[in-house]
Amino acid sequence: MTKYKCSYCYFEITGITNLKQYKNHKCSYCDYRAPKRDHIKNPEDFLKNEDVCTSQEQKIEDALPKNHKHNLFDSSTSRNSHLTDHVNRIHLNIKNYKCNYCDYQATHRGNLNQHIKSIHLGLKQYKCNQCDYQATAKSVLTRHVNGVHLGIKKHKCTHCDYQATERSCIKKHINKVHLGLRIHKCSHCDHQALEKGHLNQHIKNVHLGIKENKCTQCDYQTTAKGDLTRHIKSVHLGIKNHKCTQCDYQATERSSLKRHINSVHLGIRNHKCNDCGHQATTKSNLKEHISSVHLGIKNHKCSHCDYKATTNSNLKKHIDSVHLSIKNHKCNRSDYQSAQKCDLKNHLNSKHFGIKHHKCSHCDYQTTESSNLKKHIDRNHKCRYCDYQVTEKSYLKNHINSVHFNI
Repeated sequence: MTKYKCSYCYFEITGITNLKQYKNHKCSYCDYRAPKRDHIKNPEDFLKNEDVCTSQEQKIEDALPKNHKHNLFDSSTSRNSHLTDHVNRIHLNIKNYKCNYCDYQATHRGNLNQHIKSIHLGLKQYKCNQCDYQATAKSVLTRHVNGVHLGIKKHKCTHCDYQATERSCIKKHINKVHLGLRIHKCSHCDHQALEKGHLNQHIKNVHLGIKENKCTQCDYQTTAKGDLTRHIKSVHLGIKNHKCTQCDYQATERSSLKRHINSVHLGIRNHKCNDCGHQATTKSNLKEHISSVHLGIKNHKCSHCDYKATTNSNLKKHIDSVHLSIKNHKCNRSDYQSAQKCDLKNHLNSKHFGIKHHKCSHCDYQTTESSNLKKHIDRNHKCRYCDYQVTEKSYLKNHINSVHFNI
């Protein structure tokens, strides 16, 4: 008599009759079949490695008749709890597993356990060996590695070229882009979101201004977790995966690279300052310009000294040059090195090219650096005969002629 072996566990049966009884419950919505209740209570408990079930014996799935229906059997057997559980979870989306700590509900106990571990216990057992990312489940870590480090996107949109690492992202993409669904509406403005969580995040960010995500290495705070991740990558880790094909510029985000190309190589600056006419590539850069140039606000403080900066990039440059003595910009004509690219440019203009861009508006004085021009103006033009000093050279000349020479 032919022996049949399960490809997922150690269960064995003999004869086609027993085989039919083994997997005799077929879902009325799909091709799913449920085994006997006394054989499998929880499928996860019986899953083994693939090599456990590999043998020369014919596998159960291959031997099952194609026209096998669950209505061939008595009604008491067809109402098996395992089949009912499958229909509830997959087709009816009934969530029987509820969290005792919040309103979260799940269709499967494993999902509930994972929710408790990650949200309420904060347990992240699986660590990425390429970055600091940690996950509560191995499958989540695998998706992270595939999406972030390997760039593998298995799930494709059937309507366009969009690809994603997770099926849920495809679903969101289709609902948003192709179907235009906006289910959850904000009570404070016209904003609509596909998910309630996104709406709550919108209210926190826009209407409440709550910045829950704080950097542990500096004073940076943000409303979005993704912004914090980008901040850590760019500012503290220096990870820049996106490279410009036209120059040496590198960025942590593709959007930053796009802005760089638009501003530097294409000269596109859509955001204009109403006070001075300054044009910026992004709205945030314009806001930063207004805060630093017109308002003089310095929110970024150095943790090593009393230095304050208007922008985070200026603070980083200060730390690199003053406290870390990092000088990445080297002159190809001399031994000069600088922490900032602009300093190297000034060095080349003054020492090697003799270019003096900064001119005094009161006299013929010219200099290669703005700091020298400021010192020049602050010192003013002093009279050689007395303590008189003035900002314009012509005034000094008139003073000397009238006071000292009586001309």
